[in-house]
Amino acid sequence: MGRPLHIYRSERDVLRVAQIVESSRSEGPGPRFCLWLQGCELRCPGCCNPEMFDFASPLASDVPVATLVARIRSTPGLEGITLLGGEPFHQAPAAGALAAAVHELGLGVMVFSGYDHEDLVDQPQAAALLAHTDLLIAGPFVAGSLSVARPWVGSDNQRVHLLSPRYEGHPELAARRGQSVHVQVQDGELRVSGWPGVVDGIKVRPR
Repeated sequence: MGRPLHIYRSERDVLRVAQIVESSRSEGPGPRFCLWLQGCELRCPGCCNPEMFDFASPLASDVPVATLVARIRSTPGLEGITLLGGEPFHQAPAAGALAAAVHELGLGVMVFSGYDHEDLVDQPQAAALLAHTDLLIAGPFVAGSLSVARPWVGSDNQRVHLLSPRYEGHPELAARRGQSVHVQVQDGELRVSGWPGVVDGIKVRPR
């Protein structure tokens, strides 16, 4: 077994949230509701979101899963949601509850994790979220191996796992279009999502 998975919050009705971007095309197939979850013990060197390491950061907030579901339901044109971080599997019970509700809405679920897929499937705590994940990007970020050809993937060691048929044969998975960045003004703030290298180039970092 690889690295053990620690659950920092075991309840199913609330998530510790660092940032929300209501619609982005840079974090998965199609327009996606993107949710960055607070807290990560993996702390990969060179991570673009080190401010999301500390689970207790005052910059984050507790958001009920029901509130997120209502917000997702009211956002038009979505193909699905993407969970990032931080580390989504540190909050697997509530993240899994959210993913299950999103599936009930007919939307897809994509998750980024610093854990390898093999480590996650070996740990029962991860099951609640894995069971409702369609597309998983898994593996630690390696700063010296930036991925420039594959969409969404941060470093070349990270692997794409199709955990359901939803995205099989999806043209964006096969495309060698490289990375992208999405910039928008939301709630009076500039929100940026997408490849960290592009983000750094415009001198703006995700919150």
